[in-house]
Amino acid sequence: MTGTIVTNPPYGNRLESDDLDEIYKKLITEVSKNGGGFITNYPVDVRYGLANRKLLNGSDECRFYYKK
Repeated sequence: MTGTIVTNPPYGNRLESDDLDEIYKKLITEVSKNGGGFITNYPVDVRYGLANRKLLNGSDECRFYYKK
């Protein structure tokens, strides 16, 4: 099966940071390998090679991360 993942995962308002770290590790790995993208204001390490664009999600300044 093929497709594209685009998601708006949690930013840290309801989950503890340990949970978010694991979520983002898995999400970054999948997007880096398979494509897709995600919107967040959670700090993402740019060394993973994902491109990003600034945008607003409501009043939150976020970034859309995606595979180049």
